[in-house]
Amino acid sequence: MNLARILFFLLLFLLIRGAHAQADDGRTSDSVISIEKISLWNPQLRGIRVENDEPETLIRIGINDRLVLTVRNLKALLEAKESCAAQSNCKRNIVLYLNDLKISEFAAINLREGYRDGTITFDLKYDSRDSGNKQNWISLLGAPIPNFGSAEDPENGKPKPGFFTRPVNVAIGLDDGSKWIPFENIVRQNDKETPFYVLLEQVNPLKFIIFVSLLIIMIGCIWWFQPLRAALKESLSDIGTKPETGSKPWSLARCQMAFWSVLVAVSFVSIWVTTGALNEISDSALALIGIGTGAALGSAAIDVSGDSQSKRIDDLESKLITMQGEAQTIEQELLQNQTFTADQKRYKERMLNALQHNQALLRERILRIAENNPSQSFLRDILSDPEGNTALHRVQILIWTLILGIIYVHSVWETLAMPEFSPTLLALQGLSAGAYLGFKIPDKKS
Repeated sequence: MNLARILFFLLLFLLIRGAHAQADDGRTSDSVISIEKISLWNPQLRGIRVENDEPETLIRIGINDRLVLTVRNLKALLEAKESCAAQSNCKRNIVLYLNDLKISEFAAINLREGYRDGTITFDLKYDSRDSGNKQNWISLLGAPIPNFGSAEDPENGKPKPGFFTRPVNVAIGLDDGSKWIPFENIVRQNDKETPFYVLLEQVNPLKFIIFVSLLIIMIGCIWWFQPLRAALKESLSDIGTKPETGSKPWSLARCQMAFWSVLVAVSFVSIWVTTGALNEISDSALALIGIGTGAALGSAAIDVSGDSQSKRIDDLESKLITMQGEAQTIEQELLQNQTFTADQKRYKERMLNALQHNQALLRERILRIAENNPSQSFLRDILSDPEGNTALHRVQILIWTLILGIIYVHSVWETLAMPEFSPTLLALQGLSAGAYLGFKIPDKKS
């Protein structure tokens, strides 16, 4: 009897040990599904490790990375995925969620025969052709917070959003929502729980530094390199001699063309730096570049077809001689005629002052044409007509260019995409350019 009891307890002990061994080697029968570990396919590039051989405390992920998740009881998730295979129109996929947004479907599953634990791999790809995928990535990557300081909260050690990275919650599940397995931001190793955070890289620091450096070099070259600056000056000076004093005047049309060309180029590179996408130029961007180019071409054609320099000087000198004669006549009347009333005398004096003022303006204009129209200042050049007065049509085209430019930059910052302006806004920009060219014709003949 005692021998039978001994054998019974021995058998029970072996069964318990076998169950523990089965659980220890990954053949657990526990139905709970959980994410035990998150790593990268090449963690040496992004993984940040602490000292003393402790496990990773955070990991940085970004677009084009391959994320590997170690999942406890992965077999149960696969069984749930396949449970609707026999039903019609039933298709389930295992997907990755970042901040509750679907990002990627699984790329590979590693589950050994007879085991319940395994790994599942996701490729973090930005697909601009998939509107759902694109919108989710935009929600995660768009409008980075301009915080270049520490990415760690000093109170609890938890990472906080910054310009380059932001903490994200990771989860996997079925795309129909029937299974949802969040990562608890904890890594368990040797009966020890360690906080673990996942940072999503919104902007790659190396690409950002290279991009900003090239942008500064480009702006510097345009501003200080004389041949590039000369390309933004009035085309009339291209066919004449260089101004004797100063430099050529700035051209509103050419500056507008350069503004849209540089803005679209910078936006395109910014989107590529963040998402890697190379097909993000919108129809509105092409339309705005086309409007700027058309205005510059039209302005050049009007300048070239205008009257010659000598003819314009002759016409203005003829007007000046006429004004001088009128002024002399009024002066003689004021000196010789003593019968004028006080009001008549004040009227004649105002006429004389106006004629003298207009003569000074004509002399200044003749001098500017003789010197081949030297520049006064950037704003004065692009906003003033040949008389030196601020022109409303030039102010209009400048205002709408700046308004659309601000909207353009904000859209790229928020949505990582070049905006699609309505046909009405594009027509308004085109009308402003047309008005500028229309008023330029009489300006050149005046």
